[in-house]
Amino acid sequence: MTAATTAATTHHADVPAAGSPLPALTGARFVAAFVIVAYHLVRFDRWDLPPALGRLAALGPVAVTFFFVLSGFVLMWACVDSEGRVPSGRRYAAARIARLLPVHALSLLLVAPVVVALWRRAHPGGGDFTLDVALPGLLVALNLQAWHPATALAWNPPAWSLSVEIAFSALFPLLAPRLAARPWRVAVGLAAALLVVVLVPGVVALAVARADFDVGPAAHSALVDAWRYHPVLRLPEFVAGMAAALALRAGVIAPPRLVVVASGVLGAVVALTMAAALPVVLVHNGLLAPAFAVIVLALATARGAVGRALSAAPLPLLGEASYALYLLHVPALYWIAGIAERRGHARVLDDPGHAAVAAVACVAFAVLAHVVFERPARRALRAALPTTLPTTLPTTLPTTLPTTLPTTLPTTQDTAPRA
Repeated sequence: MTAATTAATTHHADVPAAGSPLPALTGARFVAAFVIVAYHLVRFDRWDLPPALGRLAALGPVAVTFFFVLSGFVLMWACVDSEGRVPSGRRYAAARIARLLPVHALSLLLVAPVVVALWRRAHPGGGDFTLDVALPGLLVALNLQAWHPATALAWNPPAWSLSVEIAFSALFPLLAPRLAARPWRVAVGLAAALLVVVLVPGVVALAVARADFDVGPAAHSALVDAWRYHPVLRLPEFVAGMAAALALRAGVIAPPRLVVVASGVLGAVVALTMAAALPVVLVHNGLLAPAFAVIVLALATARGAVGRALSAAPLPLLGEASYALYLLHVPALYWIAGIAERRGHARVLDDPGHAAVAAVACVAFAVLAHVVFERPARRALRAALPTTLPTTLPTTLPTTLPTTLPTTLPTTQDTAPRA
C-alpha cells in the first residue's frame, strides 16, 4: 500500500456516516448556550468590570454566529440523503414544527405575565396596550419579530434568533438540493460571497461615518438593529454551515493546521475587541463564520481529547437541553429578579455570587423543561403531524443573541432590551 493510499484511507476513516449523531457538537451547543446566559447576566447586572473585560463580555453574542453555522451544518447533515434530496415539504415542516415550537410556546407563557407587569409599571396612567404589547407579542408568537428592527427584541429577546431560524428552515428545502447537486466548493464560494456582501457595506460605513455612527455593544439605531437581527443579513452564517456539512459528506476533514489558524483568528478577534480596536457590531454579523465553520467541521470528526470531553456526561443531556436553556433563561431571570424584588432584595443579580446561583438555576430549569415538557411535546406533535424524519433531528439554535434584560417593558425601540 502506497503512502498516498494510506493517507486516503485514514482520511475517509475519520469521516462519520452521513446523518449519524455527532456527540461533540451536542456538547458544544451547551457551551455556546451558557456563554449567552453569562452574557445576559453581565449586561443585566451593574458589575464594575474593567473596560477590557466589559468589551470581552460584549462578545457573548458571537455565540449566535456559532449557532447559525451549526444550524446549517446539522440540517444539511441530517436531512439530505445521499442523492441530495430533502424530505417532502409537508413532512419536513412537521418535523421542524415539532422540534422548534414547543419550547417557544412555553417561553411565551412564562414571559407574558412579566411583559404585562412591566408595561403597567412603565405606564401607570395608561397607554396603548395594543401597540406596545399585543402587536409585538403577536409578531413574536408568529416568529416574525426579527424582520423589523423595532420589534426584534420584543417580549423574549433571545427569540429573535428563532425568528431567523424559522426563515432559514423555510429556505432550506429550496437551497439544500441545489447546493447538494454541486461540488462542495460551490457552497463554500456562495457562503464567502454572501459574507462579503454583508460585511463590506458595514466596513465602508464604519470607515466613512465612524465619528457619528455608534458601534459599541449597546448601540441600537434602526440601522444597527437591522444589521444585527434581520434574517437576510444572517443568511451567510447558515450557508457557511451547510457548506461545511457538504465538505464533510465529500470526505473532507479539517486539517489540524487549519483548525489552529481558525482558533488563532478567534483569539485575535477577541484581543482586538478587548483593546477597542475592532467595533463589536462588526464582529456580530458573520465575521467569525468561516472560523466557526472550520471548528464545527473539526468537532464533527473529533476523536481526541476535545471530542471525548464534549461527549462525556453530562454534556450530551445538557446539549439536548441547550435550546430550552437559550429560550427560557431570560424569562427565568425575569422571574428570579422579580421575586427577589418583591421580597425586598432589589437588583439581587447585581451580586456576582447570586448571579452564579441564578445561572445554575437556569440550567437546572432548562434540563427539567426539556425532560418533562419538551420531549413529550415533541413526541405528541410527531404523532399528530405526518413526518418520517428521524426522531433525533436536532435544533441548533440555541438561538442568541441577545440582550440586556430590561427594567421597563421590552416592546419598543426606546424600551426594548438590547444586545
